[in-house]
Amino acid sequence: MRGNDDMLREIESDGAAPVASTDAPDLMAITLAQLRLATAEAELDEAVARARENGRSWQQIGDILGMTRQGVNKRFSAA
Repeated sequence: MRGNDDMLREIESDGAAPVASTDAPDLMAITLAQLRLATAEAELDEAVARARENGRSWQQIGDILGMTRQGVNKRFSAA
């Protein structure tokens, strides 16, 4: 399993998101959590797009996410 330092180096070399340099574990934890959140949101956007490509309705997707079909459509239609 990759350590925090490895993940930060990979992200910094990717240029995907600015990462503040810090040796403070509590601040590093915030940075890593924010990066994981961004990754999870991107994965969710991709999963919803695939479901729509496979003919799934906004209602079906909304039911899975605990959202109304209107809410899920608004959130993901631009993704």
